[in-house]
Amino acid sequence: MGCPILMTIDPKSTAILKIELASVSSAETWQNHYEELELNQLIAKALASDRGKGITGGFKAVHPQLPWYSDHFHEFKKLLKLLKKFEKQAYAAIDNEYDHWCKLNNARSDANLKKRREQYEQASQDCLEKIELYQQVEDALLLQIPSLFFLNSKKRPNCSQTVRDNILTIMEWLEELQNEQINKQTE
Repeated sequence: MGCPILMTIDPKSTAILKIELASVSSAETWQNHYEELELNQLIAKALASDRGKGITGGFKAVHPQLPWYSDHFHEFKKLLKLLKKFEKQAYAAIDNEYDHWCKLNNARSDANLKKRREQYEQASQDCLEKIELYQQVEDALLLQIPSLFFLNSKKRPNCSQTVRDNILTIMEWLEELQNEQINKQTE
């Protein structure tokens, strides 16, 4: 479970805020927090957060007229964990291929040489597939990351339609890999 943070863009002061970790992350808790910020003359312009009902509900109660922007990083957390898993599998496949290479080099009889060559070729093919899967997922996610930032390169909030279009395109690319683990995350 992550800890919420307060982030300001272009802060007008260096005032120190009293922020306590609440035991309950309800809309009422967040509403009290936003009201406390207002009392300290810290004026909100917008909210960028996950889709948590507490944080968004509290914000809307205090600032119904201000925009809320989804923090898409939260929505890609499971895909990033899956990427790390694919990376570990690729490294394990590299080690396995190397082990089979060493065994092939130590084989002496024709029968053993043939058996070890087949094992090495299978390990090599598995290694290539795992590296390729990892690389394709990493490439797709790296292309997606800039769309997930709250601000674009012009320092303006990312347009929701552009973000949506980019996310859907990347999801289509990932689905084309026809990997069951990825497809569970992109549904």
